[in-house]
Amino acid sequence: MAGRSIRIDSDSPSSGTEGRTSRIVTMARAVWRAVWRHRIILFVTMALCVLAGIIFILLSTPDYRATASVEVEDVPAGAAGAGATQRQLTSADNESLMHTELEVLRSRALAEDVARELALVGSRTFFDGMDERRPERGSASLTQRQVETEAVIRLLRDNLDVELPGKSRVIRISFTSADPVLSARVANSYADSLIRADLKRGFESGVQARRFLLGELDGARRDLEHAERDLAAYATQTGASPDT
Repeated sequence: MAGRSIRIDSDSPSSGTEGRTSRIVTMARAVWRAVWRHRIILFVTMALCVLAGIIFILLSTPDYRATASVEVEDVPAGAAGAGATQRQLTSADNESLMHTELEVLRSRALAEDVARELALVGSRTFFDGMDERRPERGSASLTQRQVETEAVIRLLRDNLDVELPGKSRVIRISFTSADPVLSARVANSYADSLIRADLKRGFESGVQARRFLLGELDGARRDLEHAERDLAAYATQTGASPDT
């Protein structure tokens, strides 16, 4: 009796893998042929992109950033009452102090102080360094100088950057412009203005403290004089000596 034979094709899985590999190779070759066929166009396109990037870098105005550092003290050195014993600040007090310094630096008053110290209003050099056009005329309600002053204050505040430290008390004050000399001058002026503002606040605080103490001393002296008069009157009535 004839038997039925069964043939097992052991190469069927590998043939599928070889087929996929062959298709991938074919596609890669087709892509390479397309790239090679258009190599000149691709090369010219890449060259133009690189050239455009170089031209953009050369024509763009560079930015220069200058940084000044200021150490914040509990009582500014040289201020009234600086030599007096001060209580140790807590972490919450220190955080409040640093945020106060931050608000002072970003305030309009300090920007006005910097503009006044460096004579920026009326200076074409400042607007050239900021790569901005200087206002040449006033508006309906403002004169030309007032408009220019507002522009200077806006540029100072917009290009100022203040970094608060982590556990340190050194504040980093940075200013950015198209002129490295201008950036350094403005950053240093902001640092000087902050120090002056701290000294002024410390002096005013010391003056207020002295006034308070003088008032307390005057009150104590009046109380003492009143007590002495009462004692003298009592001694007169009783005939006793005031010294006893």
